[in-house]
Amino acid sequence: IAEQTGDYPQAGWHAVYAAWACDDWGAKESAISCRQRALSIFQMVRAKRNTFAQETGLEEVVMADLLRRTEQFDQVDIVCQEGLKKGPSATVREMLDAQLFFAHKQDTGSYSLETAREIMRTAAPLRE
Repeated sequence: IAEQTGDYPQAGWHAVYAAWACDDWGAKESAISCRQRALSIFQMVRAKRNTFAQETGLEEVVMADLLRRTEQFDQVDIVCQEGLKKGPSATVREMLDAQLFFAHKQDTGSYSLETAREIMRTAAPLRE
């Protein structure tokens, strides 16, 4: 409905919510499909110079999460660097760092910020 009425930011969020519902039911392929739909809608929103999140860098966090959860790991770095260049808050910066960390491990899991902090704190440093 949101898409049909032209409310594309809301339509993108509805696709994200659908992905979460699919996660809850263990419907992995459906969750991936919903995330890909959300990505497509959010990319269109951004191309039209509109927004779908209010806080600086938060759109990049969402995009990075959608990319990572759909195994598009190579794109996560680009999106996160874009978000970091905007000078986000410390919390958003942590979320971008977490997306980078998990993308480098090719990890598609779902993590709260607290869990991500703990995993990153205890992880061995990445070797170059």
